[in-house]
Amino acid sequence: MRSIILSSLICCVAGTPVGAYAEKEPIGRWRYTQDAKTVKVITIAGSIGAWPAGSFSQFLGEVCANAEIINRSKTGYGARALKHRFRQQLLRNRRVHLSDDRFEYWLLYAGGLNSIGTPGMTIKYQVETFRLAHQHGVKVVGLSLGPWGDERDRRWAGLAGLKYHRSTRKVVDFIMGRLPRNEALEGYVPKEERYLPKWKPGELPNISVDIYDSPLRDKGAALRSIAYLTRRYRRSWKLKRRFPNESQIVQEAAEIPRWYLRTDLRSFDHIHPNSEGHRQIARTACASLPMNWQCDCAVLEHLRWVRGEGITTNTRNVK
Repeated sequence: MRSIILSSLICCVAGTPVGAYAEKEPIGRWRYTQDAKTVKVITIAGSIGAWPAGSFSQFLGEVCANAEIINRSKTGYGARALKHRFRQQLLRNRRVHLSDDRFEYWLLYAGGLNSIGTPGMTIKYQVETFRLAHQHGVKVVGLSLGPWGDERDRRWAGLAGLKYHRSTRKVVDFIMGRLPRNEALEGYVPKEERYLPKWKPGELPNISVDIYDSPLRDKGAALRSIAYLTRRYRRSWKLKRRFPNESQIVQEAAEIPRWYLRTDLRSFDHIHPNSEGHRQIARTACASLPMNWQCDCAVLEHLRWVRGEGITTNTRNVK
């Protein structure tokens, strides 16, 4: 059973065109069932969010007493497909009544790694997803991409690794509201808007959580050799033309291992956190969640997952 679960998660590889746009994504037929919980949340993410037992979504669902969280993450989906999945699973789901004023609806979003090779396009579809949510009265918690990468992964080798490091950081900085609109969206804006730096209402999350620069990353990792990187830089006219500031680019490349996911928080690869990594994601997010979710973040430290169910260390179910 474990091998089947892992094989379904391994299929998505960040930066490659996996998870083609789901034109035939079905319309959701599920419903929220706990009327006593007035905060209704849908989690939309790729394979990290789809972790089967002990995901950040499950952790938060256990400790946030007034939030009913439904996880509709999908392995292999990039930002475009996740936008479509959000629309199909929530907005077009006739069993979810967004006009019911007894409830407050939220999107818990944690996607974008499967389309990280094109950061401007990824941000474009994230913006469209958030705008779509807000147009329908759904608020947004945006979790940034998490740390990922490994020295044995050739995509991260030497100075070449700057491509993925910078692309990841750009999508992270968008979620956190650190980038001007025209810079984040690159060429994906109308010509008349290309010099407008301010974001329009509804284009950013209501709450942003930085998972990238968090305890998940390996802040104490050894730096790469400055001398080696300098030699590689000076031998390449392409690198010199692309990155004219030698000292800055060499130092940035040397520090890349400190932005990888910690080895003790990895599951089967350097992209997907294990359950302890998901606990850390939930811990990082929990403190930022609204009061009306009624989250008891301290309980996170005592949760364990047995046969897919969350229990405390004294075996008392927290629900």
